[in-house]
Amino acid sequence: MMIILKIIIAICLFSGIFFFFWYLQRTKIIEKGLATVRGSIEETAARRQIEAHANLLIRDQKNKGRLEKIIERPEKLYIYSRIGKIVRGLSFEAWAVLVVLTTAGAYLGTVIITKNTMTGLLAAIGYYLLIKIAEMILARRNFKAVDKSLLEFLNQLGNFSAIQGEITNVLHQTAQYTPPILAEALEECYIEAQTTGNVSAALMGLADQFEHEKFKEIIINLEVCSRYTANLKVIVDSLRRNLMDAKRASQERRAIADSAIIEMVILSVMLLIVLAVVNTMIKASIWDVLFHSVVGYVALGVTGICYLIFGFAVMKER
Repeated sequence: MMIILKIIIAICLFSGIFFFFWYLQRTKIIEKGLATVRGSIEETAARRQIEAHANLLIRDQKNKGRLEKIIERPEKLYIYSRIGKIVRGLSFEAWAVLVVLTTAGAYLGTVIITKNTMTGLLAAIGYYLLIKIAEMILARRNFKAVDKSLLEFLNQLGNFSAIQGEITNVLHQTAQYTPPILAEALEECYIEAQTTGNVSAALMGLADQFEHEKFKEIIINLEVCSRYTANLKVIVDSLRRNLMDAKRASQERRAIADSAIIEMVILSVMLLIVLAVVNTMIKASIWDVLFHSVVGYVALGVTGICYLIFGFAVMKER
């Protein structure tokens, strides 16, 4: 009886093991699992390689020498202000010549009218500074327009990421759902890629269109992605998360800057009150000391410099 029982147990064990392996072979669970894990590992490795390459390109751009940045600044400001798009056909070279000629005209005209070379020089410097301030205002306006639409741009890019073909085709489809200033730059990138066949050059040109570090980072990542033919949706999702984190950090910095402005206003009002009180306590007028003496000029100059430094620091954070 015990022998029969052992034989039955052995048959059951053999049958169970046989059907277990038959089921695994039939359903290919192990092969599918290994393929999924292998694909995930390869996709993660590809994404990390793309991010590392993109970070290297971004770091190379940031590590340019000070002299090189100073030399490139006039052309960069011309591009960021998009003056060439406002006045069609006006190249940077033509714009630079125009600025030089009109600045010289301002100098000569002022000298002829005032008969004073120093006044002419001040007029020329003032005119040139006005031109540069206008360029900076336009560049800042474009920066805000891009910053405001960047998250929506990534959302639309994610929606169209399933489109097969070059990344510039995806940008072309995305352009119709973006603000005009960004749509124009995307269309120019698409046309350049279609005309020259050099997708990398077209994307790098697009990255230089706006003075926005996050925009540059996104386009550089897309350019590297186009070369490695990686999963665009995965890259876009990663970029979207990074952008949302950056926006949260920016909002926190802006809140700190707003608080600093309020504190500075309060301190300024308190300073005026203190000066008014001191003026009533001394015989000499504190206002005469401030506005009609060397010590007052020095004090006002130092105060003005402090306010300028504070203003630039706040503007940078906002």
